[in-house]
Order: sequence, then structure tokens, then C-alpha cells
Amino acid sequence: MNSLGKKFEDIACNYLKSKKYKILTRNFSVKNAEIDIIALKNNVLVFVEVKGSDKSYTKPYEKATSEKMRKVSYCGDYYIKTHTDIEFEEVRLDVISITNGKDIEHYEGIRL
Repeated sequence: MNSLGKKFEDIACNYLKSKKYKILTRNFSVKNAEIDIIALKNNVLVFVEVKGSDKSYTKPYEKATSEKMRKVSYCGDYYIKTHTDIEFEEVRLDVISITNGKDIEHYEGIRL
């Protein structure tokens, strides 16, 4: 991961913590798929894709394509199968979009 990507993930983690999410892990990967952040809140296991840009005229969330989110979902399935100790009632895919290094948009429950 490049330093800019890490910066955006750090911002997203701080945002999620401020919203009372428990961060379980970061950068979980299997084969050619990765989940940027895995978090838990109110018995909901959340797989988060983080997209960011330092430019105000871009829409980073648009880079979270259906293909990318399918890979996140695949990776999430593997995470669930290999982490049977985590208790949850629901699973959700989210995207956090960060513009200008500070403007955060949180899209919950992304559909494939």
C-alpha cells in the first residue's frame, strides 16, 4: 500500500472509531482480494472499502466498482469462515469516500 492509501485508511479508521465501531483488522487479504477495514458495531460485521483523493473535483467512491466490491465480498466470506470466534448477527459492505483528505462520506450497505 502506498502512503496516500494508508493516510486515507487512517482517516477512515479514526472516523469509524468516533462512531463507536470496533476495528477488528486492517488490510485483510486472500488471493487477489483485500478488505481495507473490518469492523464491528451493534452485532454487525462491516467490511469497509476506503477510497480517497486529495483533489476536490473527484468522487473517490466512484472507484469502488461492482467488480471491486465483489472481491471485497469474496474476501469477507473467507474472513467469516476463518474467524469463527467472532459473534455477529449481520454482515454489511460499506464504502468510505474521503475527499481533500478530510471530507468523509460513509455509504452503508452497498449492494452488489
